[in-house]
Amino acid sequence: VLCYAEEKLRSGASRLDCVRASEQCLREQACSAKYRTMRQCVAGGKESNFSMVAGLEAKDECRSAMDALKQSPLYNCRCKRGMKKEKNCLRIYWGIYQTLQ
Repeated sequence: VLCYAEEKLRSGASRLDCVRASEQCLREQACSAKYRTMRQCVAGGKESNFSMVAGLEAKDECRSAMDALKQSPLYNCRCKRGMKKEKNCLRIYWGIYQTLQ
């Protein structure tokens, strides 16, 4: 089942700004969990705080979360210069793109 924003994106409609994409993701349980995992992976340097075995599991979990977010509106989000909440939008944008690229 595709959410409304994903259907719009696939039909060629305009992309969401990153603030709206983040808000939408946080309202959807699966997306929210993956987004939270991705942010923890970035904050924790991925697997740096784990033992070797746990580190491999953590790395797989991080990779899984990042792959899932590539299918969400967050992956295609954008920011416009001078928009409301521009700084917040850019923080979300770079947090996603530095991780997913």
